[in-house]
Amino acid sequence: MNHLQEALLELGDTTVIREVKSISGGSINQITYVQTDKKEYILKAHSNVPKNFFIQEALGLSALSCCVRVPQVYNFQFEETTSEGQLWLEWIPTGQICEKAEEERGRKLAQLHQSTHTSYGFIEDNYLGIFPQPNAWSDDWVSFFRDNRLQVQKEISEQKGLLHSKRREKIEKLFARLDDFLPNKPISSLLHGDMWSGNSFVDTSGVPVFIDPAVSYGDREVDLAMTELFGGFSARFYDAYQEIMPLEEAYHDRKSIYQLYYLLIHLNYYGESYGIQIDEIVDRYV
Repeated sequence: MNHLQEALLELGDTTVIREVKSISGGSINQITYVQTDKKEYILKAHSNVPKNFFIQEALGLSALSCCVRVPQVYNFQFEETTSEGQLWLEWIPTGQICEKAEEERGRKLAQLHQSTHTSYGFIEDNYLGIFPQPNAWSDDWVSFFRDNRLQVQKEISEQKGLLHSKRREKIEKLFARLDDFLPNKPISSLLHGDMWSGNSFVDTSGVPVFIDPAVSYGDREVDLAMTELFGGFSARFYDAYQEIMPLEEAYHDRKSIYQLYYLLIHLNYYGESYGIQIDEIVDRYV
């Protein structure tokens, strides 16, 4: 019995495996499509990860399911000898993004952000990509975003030798002045946490599906800033979102600070190619 059969046995699926193929699009994990006589699955796998790596993704999907469609979680597994984690998910065929579907995707994000909390953080720490995302509860948004988001990635950049002295000094000056730019007590919304266009799609019925979350409660502008960082969302998406949850004009002045978090993560994962964008943002504020 091979490892796929053993994993499927844990799912209660003893039927014949009909197809196994790699799926493109996963920059962090190995993604595999598995079809049996009983069901179709997505298998996500990653070696040398913490034991709770995929447990936290499953927890995030569960949190999002209150408001949006997400893949059903079937099982997560961890191989102690190789530190390989696996997550078995529902296979959802992808539909065509049309104007109506794009509007519905914007409405669904707004509905997600209408789920709120009294504090900032989450019930457990989790991950964005391979990087840790601390989520200790806080009543101060600026402190939470600085200490649990920006500072964590800055320290990783320093460990990797990606912060030359001038860049480090300017980033530290910006951190010290975050109160001048970010709201102290924004509404604490449930965030997807990694809301680029590749982490949402529509099914064959046009229903938006959200995947690969890094959830927490925080300023909803974080998700919106991420949607703008790499593009992929149309004006109809933003119009539909704002029909439900209009954005403050000041969002446009501070969104780059929220984008800085994601750029630091990309710097730490991909290297100096993201350094110029980081420097431009920091120079804008300091």
